[in-house]
Amino acid sequence: FLCNRYKQFQDLEAIHTGIVSDYHIYKNKIFANNTLTPSEFDKFSRIYDILTEDLEMPNVIIFLDADLEILKKRIALRNRSFEHQIEDDYLLNLKRDYNAYYRSLKADGESVIRIDTTDLDFMKQENDYNYILNLVQPLIGGKDDE
Repeated sequence: FLCNRYKQFQDLEAIHTGIVSDYHIYKNKIFANNTLTPSEFDKFSRIYDILTEDLEMPNVIIFLDADLEILKKRIALRNRSFEHQIEDDYLLNLKRDYNAYYRSLKADGESVIRIDTTDLDFMKQENDYNYILNLVQPLIGGKDDE
């Protein structure tokens, strides 16, 4: 996954217009930290650091979060076979690590926003979509009439 994501980031460097992505390569490190043994994670981290040392950070990073029960419902709706047995502790550890990464980016002055989507359904509810759009537009230089 790491090498695949790295290649995707290299390919994106050739594009000079706005790009929206539903992941960042750091996501791989968060998942690796929660699935690999300590010695495997150490090796992974060394390779990760080499591959990502010259990658440009996104202009804006948006973290969508939700309570555990909502996450479990959304995972179940995706109905991916490899996600059927995800344990609560695993999801809680991912939430913890994502939130820690968010806090570190914010402390470093990066343009980040965390949106709690527990009570939002921006795919089906126009009001929820507009709420998120209003939060994000100032970060991306959007205008109200777009």
